Amino acid sequence: MRIYKHYRPKVVMLPLIIMAILGAVGFVGLVWGLSRGVNSEPPPFIFLFLIVAAVGNGWVFGGFAIEARLAEDGYVEFIGPLRKVRIAVLDILSIAPSEMSQMSTYVVRHRNGRFRVDGRLNGMHELISELKRQNPTIELRGI
Repeated sequence: MRIYKHYRPKVVMLPLIIMAILGAVGFVGLVWGLSRGVNSEPPPFIFLFLIVAAVGNGWVFGGFAIEARLAEDGYVEFIGPLRKVRIAVLDILSIAPSEMSQMSTYVVRHRNGRFRVDGRLNGMHELISELKRQNPTIELRGI
C-alpha cells in the first residue's frame, strides 16, 4: 500500500477550526438573541447566517481529501477531515483541476459521483500516473 499525505495538514485544518469558531459564535448569538425576544436588536436570526456560512464552508473544506492510499487490490482510498471515499481504480473516469477554487485542487470523477483532492499531496503526480497506468481510460484534463 502506498500512502500519499498532505505535506502541511495543519494548514488544511485551520479553516475548519475557524469555521467551528464562527459557528459557535453564531450559535451563542442566536441563543442570546432569542433569549432577549424575537423583536430585539440585533435580530436573532441574523446569527443564522453565521451558522449556515460556517456549516457550508466547513462541509466544503472538510470534504477535500488530504491523504490518498493506493492499495495493491486495485482500490484507492481518499481521506479528508470529514469524508472518506474508497473506490476501485477502474471506476475513476477523469481527473482535472478544479475550476471552482483558486487553490491547487483536483476533481476526481468516478462512476458514483465526484470529490475533490487537495493537490498538495506529496507525490501527487506519481499517484496520478500510477492511477493512469492501472486504468488507461482515465481522462486527464488540464494536468
